[in-house]
Amino acid sequence: MAVARPQGPVGSSGLKAAAIGFAVAAVAAITFTIIMFTQKSDLELAASEAQRQARDQQKAASDARQALSEVAQEVIGKPVESLADIKSVIDQIRTTVAEDPRAKEAGMVPDRPVATMLNDLYTLFEKTARQADELEAERKKLSTDGAQAIKEKDDAAKAFEARIAELDEKFAKLTQESERLREESNRQLAELQAARTKEREQMARELDAARKARDEAEKTLKAEKNRTEGLLAQLAQFKPSSSSGSALQVKDGVVVRTVPAGEVVYIDLGRSEGVRVGMTFSVYSPVRGIPADGKGKATIEVANVFETTAECRVTSRTAGEPILVDDIIANPVFDRSRQFSFAVVGDFDLDFDGQSEDVGGKEVTRLVERLGGKVVNKVDTDTDFVVVGSSPPGPVPVVPGSEDEAAVTERNEQAAKRLTVFETILKEARSLSIPILTRTQFLYFLGQSMPANTPDDTLPTL
Repeated sequence: MAVARPQGPVGSSGLKAAAIGFAVAAVAAITFTIIMFTQKSDLELAASEAQRQARDQQKAASDARQALSEVAQEVIGKPVESLADIKSVIDQIRTTVAEDPRAKEAGMVPDRPVATMLNDLYTLFEKTARQADELEAERKKLSTDGAQAIKEKDDAAKAFEARIAELDEKFAKLTQESERLREESNRQLAELQAARTKEREQMARELDAARKARDEAEKTLKAEKNRTEGLLAQLAQFKPSSSSGSALQVKDGVVVRTVPAGEVVYIDLGRSEGVRVGMTFSVYSPVRGIPADGKGKATIEVANVFETTAECRVTSRTAGEPILVDDIIANPVFDRSRQFSFAVVGDFDLDFDGQSEDVGGKEVTRLVERLGGKVVNKVDTDTDFVVVGSSPPGPVPVVPGSEDEAAVTERNEQAAKRLTVFETILKEARSLSIPILTRTQFLYFLGQSMPANTPDDTLPTL
């Protein structure tokens, strides 16, 4: 600092003034120096503090950046430069989560706080995890059940295969046995056909021989017939007596030949005796004769008629009683030399259902006429037989004043007339000793088939 020099000699007052001035100046300089030093120290302290604060701020910024990087790493899985980047990723994650159907169902929205969304996600996770555990347990159970079912299926398949193998073996044996039986059957059939062919040839030869013999026998029979016609005419004049052993128990012919199969027989009655196709006969044993009830061992129906013989088919037979040559055949409607007359009275149940469908015996009348007999409306000494059915129903009560009173009265009159005729014919037949045949007797004698174990009818009482 510059100090002004004195320009001339000075006095003591000047020196004092100078000393004071110097002192003042020195004090001022020292003060200034002290002030300057103090300001410098303060500035240095302030600078040092500013540097420290700058370092702290720099460190805090570095720590913040490090913390931001660590948070970003934890939150989004990668370091970022700014919080805006983290928020952008978090917003994107929020949107993605909120768009999930299950999150929507749980009520999550994109503007929810992350912590709340994480808590909701954890709750949803726990629920899903429980469901997954339940599904896993169910899967394991189903897997166990499936394994058991597969095992059972495998066992069943093995058992089925074993059974199939067993059945295949049985089928193979049955096939072999069937083939053997078929071959045996074919062999037997061939033998039977050969035997049938041989039998037919034999029958054809026998038939030719029989025809030749028949032609020759017809010449002889013609002469015999002329001789016996007189005797038969005389026999026709005799009436049947009250005994069932009269015309009912007289044979009409015999079986002259049977076929081995047993369904066809030949009888000694033919066209010359008035036999026609469709006629029926009962077959009886020659030892036991013709019983009073007319039941025979079999029934036959004429299928083909020759001059003196006829071929008949067997329509029914009694088990254990074969038809044999010389068996007796009979039918009370048929006669070689005359036509018998029948009186038919009553109602008939011909189909054996318990109901009399043949009212007045119209079907019985047609049957007699078809077999060559004659049906008369009254009983006299020229009547040979009376066929009686069930008694006609009697009159029913009449309700006076009812709508059907007239119709019921008329029906009762008709019923009374029918009942009177029924009783009259029976009384006259008994008084004239004319044989009376019940429905079952009549059908048995005519060789008509009836249901097995049919009970015998009884004559009505008057």
